[in-house]
Amino acid sequence: MKIFVIGAGYVGMALLNSFENLDHEIYVSTTKEERIDELKSHADHVIVLDPKEDGNLKRTLDTSDVIIILVAPKGSDLYEETYLGTAKRITAFLKEREKPFYLLYTSSTSVYEGSEEEWAQELAGLNPSTKNGKILLETENIYLKAGNTCVLRLGGIYGPGRDFVGRARRLSGLELLGTGETPTNHIHLDDIVSAIHFCLDHRLKGIYNLVNESHPERKTLYGDLCEALNIPQPKWKGNHERGYKVSNQKIIQAGFSFQHPSIPKTKK
Repeated sequence: MKIFVIGAGYVGMALLNSFENLDHEIYVSTTKEERIDELKSHADHVIVLDPKEDGNLKRTLDTSDVIIILVAPKGSDLYEETYLGTAKRITAFLKEREKPFYLLYTSSTSVYEGSEEEWAQELAGLNPSTKNGKILLETENIYLKAGNTCVLRLGGIYGPGRDFVGRARRLSGLELLGTGETPTNHIHLDDIVSAIHFCLDHRLKGIYNLVNESHPERKTLYGDLCEALNIPQPKWKGNHERGYKVSNQKIIQAGFSFQHPSIPKTKK
């Protein structure tokens, strides 16, 4: 099977590593020529994409059985270009294909922002309150209209190099907006990679939330970590903000099991 991975960042590199012992032909894209040598050791083919020339993108899309889109912007001001721009380019070429394909796109649970429900579920009517939230939702819809598409809405990602201890140290002693009583929604890198393989194996289509079972309030999560590390806790100042817990029941009912169902606790 020919698999085209678009985006080789934190999640993309972990996914590429997971394909190493499997019998697939892996293509990966980059926009930086200096990454070619690095990526050659993780994929069979490295495709350099030029935003002004779509030949490489079209040719690779035409021959791929599976397209996995893991793009992420380098800043909030690049949301429209990174998400919407990429989606429009890719789906424009896919419309011309006659050969069947399977597309998987990793989105974000931030599309639920402004939700007034305690639990955010995939079928909820959405109206994100920010421009970037609206961009994320519109991007999902573009990919879903392409057909044979699965969208994974990821919670806040943690894992090697992105642990909670480091976050707690960065927040220690800072004054943060709000009361800290909003629930959190997180997902471990290992579970993202496992879920992508699960979706490919079962050809899941539609939208699935991908978060673990832990939803501690921000104040509790980082307060407990700072206490365990014996460093000053963050200070919360401001009005209470409405939050939500993201439900993971749909993907569990599909048969997926989490390797990291809970956020690890830091011992004193």
